[in-house]
Amino acid sequence: VFSTIDSWVAYGGCPWINAFDAVTVFGDGQRLAEFADPNGTGGNYVFSAASLYDLPEDKTVIPSHNSAVITLPYDLQFIYADPNSPPPWPVTAQRAVLFDVMYYFGEVIIWGDTEIPSSKNLEVRNYPNPFNPATTIEYNLPRTGHLSIKVFNLRGQLIRTLADEKHEAGPGSVAWDGSDDRGKAMSSGVYFYEVKAGAEVKVLKMALLK
Repeated sequence: VFSTIDSWVAYGGCPWINAFDAVTVFGDGQRLAEFADPNGTGGNYVFSAASLYDLPEDKTVIPSHNSAVITLPYDLQFIYADPNSPPPWPVTAQRAVLFDVMYYFGEVIIWGDTEIPSSKNLEVRNYPNPFNPATTIEYNLPRTGHLSIKVFNLRGQLIRTLADEKHEAGPGSVAWDGSDDRGKAMSSGVYFYEVKAGAEVKVLKMALLK
C-alpha cells in the first residue's frame, strides 16, 4: 500500500495530550506498518502502525467489489516526516500517507505529473533549551485562527496556559518563566509544550534546569 513513503514519525505521549492504541491485527488482517524500537529497528514489536482488512465480498452492497478498511492507531495530524527517509519534496508526510491510502482505493491515479503546491505548516521552537529561569516559545502561524499554547509535565498534567486566543497569520512568541498558572515555581525537569493552531498540533520537549 505504502509506496510513496517508506517510514514516518507519529508523535504520541502523555494521555492528556495524545496517546496511541496498542493494535494487533487479527484474522486475515495485514500489518502494513510497524513501530520501530528506540534505535529505529523493526521486528521487535507486534503492534501495528497501519492495518489492512479485506472484508468478505458482499454483493448486496457493491455488486462487483469487495470491501476494504485501512486503519491507523493515531490521528493523521500527528504524522511527521522521518528525517532519515523523507517523502519527495514538497510533499509532507501526512499527504504522502493519505495519498498512498487513497491510491490503494483507486481515488487518485496521478503522481508527479501534476505540480503539487507547497503548503506552509505550523513552525514552532523554543530557546534557550535547556533554560533557566525562562524560555521563549516562538511560532509562525500559516494562517489566521485560534492559537493555544499549553505546558504539561511528564505525567501529562496541565501546568500553564500561555495562550488561548485568536492570532493573525505570521510569527509571534510567548515566554514561560517556569511557573504554573498560580505563579508557583516548577522544579527542574522535562516539560512538554503543546502548540495548536487550527487543525495543526506540535508537541515539543524542553528542560528546566536550576
